[in-house]
Amino acid sequence: MYSASGSLIVPYTPPSVAETVLTTVSGLVWPVMILLAFFTPVGWWPAIIIAIATSVVLDNVKKHLRARRKALTRGQVPPDNEGNDLR
Repeated sequence: MYSASGSLIVPYTPPSVAETVLTTVSGLVWPVMILLAFFTPVGWWPAIIIAIATSVVLDNVKKHLRARRKALTRGQVPPDNEGNDLR
């Protein structure tokens, strides 16, 4: 689509509630783990390992949701069952 000025208009779908919540939670993982390491019996190493694992998982889910939203904006069907087609 093009506007009257000739520039390209890209359709935009705002992030879903789940995507917004994931972004918020993933931003709170490290501060919460640091506070747990200081004020609870959880040690530094378990807190760091939990924070790294949680950050990796949440970032991958966020990337998947973002790619799915962009694919739906472009009118493509997102791959739900990659490699699981039983035809």
